[in-house]
Amino acid sequence: MDLIKKIDWMQREIADLRVVVEGRSKRSELQKKFDYFRPKFNENYWFVAVASKSAHQETWVNTSVDTHRLSVGNVFGSRADAQYHSDMVKLSSKIRSYWMLPDRVVARLKKGESVWFMALHVPSMKVNVFSSNASIQGFTGFGTKEIANHALGDAAFEDVSYMVMRGLL
Repeated sequence: MDLIKKIDWMQREIADLRVVVEGRSKRSELQKKFDYFRPKFNENYWFVAVASKSAHQETWVNTSVDTHRLSVGNVFGSRADAQYHSDMVKLSSKIRSYWMLPDRVVARLKKGESVWFMALHVPSMKVNVFSSNASIQGFTGFGTKEIANHALGDAAFEDVSYMVMRGLL
């Protein structure tokens, strides 16, 4: 009987280790999305136009426009990467439209009322929504849990992580 318990325990340990390894693999794949592309002189790159939010191609000649795009994270090695960034800009605008203005968050907290926040939980690769009646540095709140969940919609962990890492949220 003791041997069966040990085997069960070892199988659970192996399963837990697989989860850790898979999580690390996902995080390393996710990290690739955050890496900035740096083109060489006369190399083509993609960027997202501010007005149209669509992907355009340009040749890197180290002009002030090129270096500005690079400094704000708007230089991509492929059209697909630029289009993904464009989609995330649009999604982050939607999410931000549901945020409470900072002065409303402070007023609500002063009254002792709760505000809803979102947080990235890296080990589980999930976006969590939680409430607090204390100010949280660097977080912008939502009025209710329903509004927070509606704002985030079906946004994947990878998408929200990308938006946070790129300064879109």
